Amino acid sequence: MLRQCRKLMRASNDSKPILVRHASPHRPQEFGPELGIYVAQEIVEQASQEFAKLTTLLDRTVWKKWEREYPQIPTADKMKLRRLVSEKNANAIATLSTHVAESTLWGYIRRTYTSDEHLVLSAARNPKAAFRMREKIDGVLESWRG
Repeated sequence: MLRQCRKLMRASNDSKPILVRHASPHRPQEFGPELGIYVAQEIVEQASQEFAKLTTLLDRTVWKKWEREYPQIPTADKMKLRRLVSEKNANAIATLSTHVAESTLWGYIRRTYTSDEHLVLSAARNPKAAFRMREKIDGVLESWRG
């Protein structure tokens, strides 16, 4: 099945293949004529369930780590970060999810606790500005460590 999916994907002119469920022969127009990877509906549902379980497990892993590292995170921030991390991890690949979570944490702190958005925009040109921003973020993280 995987070999057949790859053949169909290579035959497509589209550089971004679309995951399409296999349509019933009784209703051929149900999903339209999109090209992509064609798999049985049961396989798509099974893969979706496994992906949801993996995402939940990754979220739990990230939060266990953060609860040990940052026990003093304010409750409001914790709730917002949980939502943000879950949204971002839903689109992340398993090995990159911890990196995605860390960058989400840093971005959240930068947006919430600093008012120097211009420093982020000028950081490429001014290493001192980037260093000041990092010091502010590290200060917030240090206060969360307790």
